[in-house]
This record gives sequence, structure tokens and C-alpha cells, in this order.
Amino acid sequence: MVEEEFGAVFVILVTIILVLEMVIGLIANLAVFIISRDNNKKHLTRGNSFNLNLHVVDSIICVTIAPLTLAYVVSTRFQTPLFCYVFEGSVSFTSTASSLTLFFICLDRYYAVMAPTEPHIISTRSRVFIFLIWIFATISFCSPFFGLKLEMFNSFNQANSSSVTCGEIIWRMEPHYIYEVIYVVTFLMTAFAMLMFYLSMSRVTRRRVAIKDALVKASLSFGVKMPPLRDTERKTLKLSSAIVLAFWIFWGPHLIVSIVGMIVWDSLALDIARILCLLFALMTTIIHPLLYAFMRQRFRQSFRRRWMHRETATVGCATYDGKIATIEVQAPGL
Repeated sequence: MVEEEFGAVFVILVTIILVLEMVIGLIANLAVFIISRDNNKKHLTRGNSFNLNLHVVDSIICVTIAPLTLAYVVSTRFQTPLFCYVFEGSVSFTSTASSLTLFFICLDRYYAVMAPTEPHIISTRSRVFIFLIWIFATISFCSPFFGLKLEMFNSFNQANSSSVTCGEIIWRMEPHYIYEVIYVVTFLMTAFAMLMFYLSMSRVTRRRVAIKDALVKASLSFGVKMPPLRDTERKTLKLSSAIVLAFWIFWGPHLIVSIVGMIVWDSLALDIARILCLLFALMTTIIHPLLYAFMRQRFRQSFRRRWMHRETATVGCATYDGKIATIEVQAPGL
């Protein structure tokens, strides 16, 4: 058996990309999480719990999957069984939590578009569903260890850990790939649900936009000037399409490689492809803050205020119609 290792150029490039993803992704998600929580407390809004949970998942990815992948690439392809199972369990944990959170985000937006004035259980019971997400993700983390025989694990660890890769270890000790099946099923369920929700929302959005256009044309024909309408429906549709495409594009290759790894014996080429696809999937830790936060005007305004350290001071007050109105001035911090 030829003990093939990763090339030096490959290791350097992967290290640079992983460090950038860890640093940028962690800073972006923590910033979004802090500002979003402040906005939720200030405006007393619901429905953003799943978005906050997604940023928590992405932050966990930055401090778990990225360092583990870096350790796997920098050290050697031939690892101990314990490291391999922890690594595979962590990937299954975070990918399952991310997929289920995206599923509920899409479901919450679907009800918000289809019945904007009616409360729905996804929004009002968001904490319960978030708790279930983490429970299922924890089961996914433990799934690689299901049916594992400790005697075989110890003997394999002592005899073959210096010449066998993680793919070969799991292939020999856990041929059924329970954790991969859970990940594949969760991904396909989320992808299918996203597609159905997007198609339904697009039909409703186009119908509402057509009604608005007809009202504007009718008002112009009668010489009535209507105030300009904010086309939030089109923006919502574009954002929803970007979310669906990002999920498919960034996690799709990793899904394909995971399925191939279930039926093909491990090799250097497959290992390289698996790491590259995982690097591509980890880009979502940077994409998600852009899609779910920085594309919103309110968040950008809150971010600029916090970034510029503006302080608000009350300089006076006045009475009007029995009500007290305060005058506030924002001064940029030094």
C-alpha cells in the first residue's frame, strides 16, 4: 500500500482558505447576532429566531469544522479512529443543524408571504422548533458511534492507525454510514421544501405585483396620483431565490461527494474532492450574513450606527396636543 499524502501546495492553499473562512465567518456572524438581538429587543419583533439560530450554527462551524479540517489537512491523512469519528460526527452535527434551520426559515417566510396577517405556529413556537433542531443535530453527531464495538475500535486504533485514512477506517468499522444517510435525507428534504416554498411564493408575489401595477395604471387613467409603492414583494422574491440557490450551489457538491464516498473505496483523489467540497460548503458562513442581514436596510443602518459609535442625547422637549415630544441629536463618537 502506498501511503499517499496531500501535496504541499494543496495544504498551503487549504490552510489560507480555512483561516480566512474562520476569521471572516466568525466575525460576520457574531456581529450579525449581536446587532440582530439588539434590534429584536428594541423593536419587540418575532420571527427572527431562526435567523439568529442560523448565525449560531455558522459560528459553531467556524470554531469546530474549520479547525478540525485544518488539523486533518496539515497533520496527515492517516488519523486515529477517535479523530475520524469526532470529525465526521461534527460535520454531520453542523450540516444537519444548518439544513433544518434553513428549512424552518423558508417555512416561516412562506407563511409570512401567504398569510401575512395571521399568526402561525412556526413563528409563535419558534423556541420549541429550535430546541428540536438541536436535539436532532445532537443525534446526528452521535450517529457515527451507533453500533460501534469498543474492542474492535481499540484493536484497530493500535494496529492500523498509522497507515489507514479516515475513509478506510469508517468503511471497515461502520459500513452502513448511518450519519451520511441522515445528512443526505436532511439535505434532500430541505432542498425539496425550499423549491416548493419558492414556487408558491413566486406565484403569490407575481399575482400581487400584477394587482399593484393594475391599480397604478387605473389611477393614472383617472388622473389620480397614487403615492409610490414600495415593491417589497419583488425584493422578497429575489432574496428567497438567492437563499435557495446558495444552499444548492454551496452544499450540493458536498452532498454528491458524500454519496460517492458511501459506494466507492477511499482514495487520495476522493479525499481531496471531499475537502474541496467541504471548503466550498463552509463559504456559507460568509454568505449567510450577507443574505440574511446585510441585504436588509434596517440592519445596515443599525450596523453603521454601532460602527460609528453614535450616541443619542436628549436636548429638549415640547408639548403638542397633550403629548410630550423629545428632540434627540445623534453625535458621532470620537
